[in-house]
Amino acid sequence: MKRISLIIMTLMLLNGCVAALIGGVAYKSSKTKGQRQEFMTEFQKTNTERELKGLQPIDWCSEAYKFDEGWANNDKVCAKRIKAYKSGDMAALDMGASTTPTNDATAIEKPNKK
Repeated sequence: MKRISLIIMTLMLLNGCVAALIGGVAYKSSKTKGQRQEFMTEFQKTNTERELKGLQPIDWCSEAYKFDEGWANNDKVCAKRIKAYKSGDMAALDMGASTTPTNDATAIEKPNKK
């Protein structure tokens, strides 16, 4: 009897966790879709401005990784570079200050000079 009660309680607990997890993933996805689009627009704008000034373009994988690691991992080329970076290859990604403007609170900001 105790065993059955334990199994039922465990299933009820897991059922609630799964529902919360699915809800959280759906919320995150719907919340960041617009932010991702804004990021891509700003990234393209910044690269166009750099091209007009004769500067090198910004690296997509590095900037996407700084913005949203999970999203960057969806790109097969970026995923390989991220894996290399995490394995110790510091040249795989350019992890200097973010050069693409974003409203994301996790963005890397340059310190103010006083």
